[in-house]
Amino acid sequence: RLHWCYNFIIKSLWTNMKNEIFDTYSGKEAIIGWDKKIDPTDQTRAFGYIYGFKTAADELVDENMPDLLVFPILFDYRQYLELVLKNVYKRNNSNKDFQNFLKKHGHDLNGIFTDTSPFLMTKYNLTQNNVEDIYEVIKDFVKIDKDSFSFRYDYTKNNISTLDSKLNGNGELRIDLAALKSNINFIDNLLGKTY
Repeated sequence: RLHWCYNFIIKSLWTNMKNEIFDTYSGKEAIIGWDKKIDPTDQTRAFGYIYGFKTAADELVDENMPDLLVFPILFDYRQYLELVLKNVYKRNNSNKDFQNFLKKHGHDLNGIFTDTSPFLMTKYNLTQNNVEDIYEVIKDFVKIDKDSFSFRYDYTKNNISTLDSKLNGNGELRIDLAALKSNINFIDNLLGKTY
């Protein structure tokens, strides 16, 4: 009898629960579109994407649950790198050139960096050493996740593990998230002026 009562209550609550998530006001809502009201260009929205992914990763590192949160942390930092570099390219090229750039590189972080890095020195006054330091972090990501797939999915489109081939002999891949956060902050200190 208690089992029946429990099932009835849970099923009733579950089937009757409907929380609207779009165009509602709970006090915890996020508003997409505010940026266009203060800045009709894409730059404020680009800031939201770029800064948002970096900040989300920073917050997750600080949660101190590395094994549980490693995939969203790595994805968010990788996404930050991709977006900040694409933004540099976009701000320094025509719309047509940017469209071709996107088609050419997709999520290929190495290609994105290669085509963007000249602007880092000529337009944003980074030194050759600064650009090389950024590239070291890019290379680390490319070794594990060249096309932004490994940290989003545990399998490829052909149902093959995205990470098994990258694990060491003990079946592990160790990632120092504090060092990664520090490296990303170093990069953001250099590239923050670009977005």
